[in-house]
Amino acid sequence: AAAALASYVLGDSVLQFSTVIGTYLFAMGIGSWLSRHIERQLPAQFLRIELLIALIGGLLPALLFLANAYLPGAFRGLLYGLVLLVGTLVGLEIPLVMRILRRHVVLKDLVSQVLTFDYLGALAVSIAFPLWLVPQLGLARTGLLFGLMNAAVAFWALWLFRHEIRARAAHAASAVLVLAALLVAWALADRITTAAEDRFFEDKVVLAETSPWQRIVLTRGAQGHRLFLNGNLQFAESDEYRYHEALVHPVMSAYARG
Repeated sequence: AAAALASYVLGDSVLQFSTVIGTYLFAMGIGSWLSRHIERQLPAQFLRIELLIALIGGLLPALLFLANAYLPGAFRGLLYGLVLLVGTLVGLEIPLVMRILRRHVVLKDLVSQVLTFDYLGALAVSIAFPLWLVPQLGLARTGLLFGLMNAAVAFWALWLFRHEIRARAAHAASAVLVLAALLVAWALADRITTAAEDRFFEDKVVLAETSPWQRIVLTRGAQGHRLFLNGNLQFAESDEYRYHEALVHPVMSAYARG
């Protein structure tokens, strides 16, 4: 989601996907290394990390939309900062899962099962993201959906390890607050996206849709309608003839001579 949004805003999708995914994987390595320093209350630590992933990761696209509109100079720094933070948290998460479950599963089976489901999940999301999630939900709600899934895992962990987690009431309250924040953001997702785009584009936005390939925005202002793809101007009503007539006249001239 972060890479797709970066390509919408900054262009050059190859560069954005490469740097964002590379930063995310690097951050996962940092998180895996840091996990060695977590020694006590592993279920409670896992629960906290899961809630942070749900909150920060779920709100990430909406925050980046708003940053691009209201703090454009800070967009790139916020983008990589959030990707580093979420990647580090996910890197912490996987080793903790293994350490928690090794009490019940043989190590070789544990490693194979955790990594198998991790990679299968990555495949499922990589297919669903461009073909269904973004076209149907948009980037903001897609991020929130991922956040809600992590929140559901946090509630499941709270129930599963209820006899091991101290201060269960405080953890339950934190989980409820995170869930409430995500649901409120879900309800306001369209307003957030619209407000961000109204601020970003000079003219009034009359159409904004997300296809499997790009973000499509049509604006109307003093110079007529303008079409933007991934934040880049494609056509303007006031001068589009300069582009299209250059394509049409050579063909028509050749036809007339024939």
